[in-house]
Amino acid sequence: MKKIKPLFVYVLWSESGEFEENSLLKFEDFERKAVNVGLSHDPEGGYYKTKINVLFDDGSEYGCRLDLCPNEAHGFRIHAYNFIRYYKQFGDSEENVAFLSSIDWN
Repeated sequence: MKKIKPLFVYVLWSESGEFEENSLLKFEDFERKAVNVGLSHDPEGGYYKTKINVLFDDGSEYGCRLDLCPNEAHGFRIHAYNFIRYYKQFGDSEENVAFLSSIDWN
């Protein structure tokens, strides 16, 4: 299976004031910022819903909503790992698991 690399994250919107709507960030910059936003949120006070599209080096895209808070995904990488683990055990979403499993995180 060919490995793909995430290059950019297009932030469509976020409940956090830390992300501008319709902004494009380098993948690692987004991940670093998402971790900081998630960890800064009160764990008892919900989460910051954040809608993104991840852009990969082969031209593909993956859209999802992240819930940024200390108890949930802090960025796309954690979201992908959790999705793969859950659906391999319980789900029937082979297409998404195959796509997410093809990501080269190095």
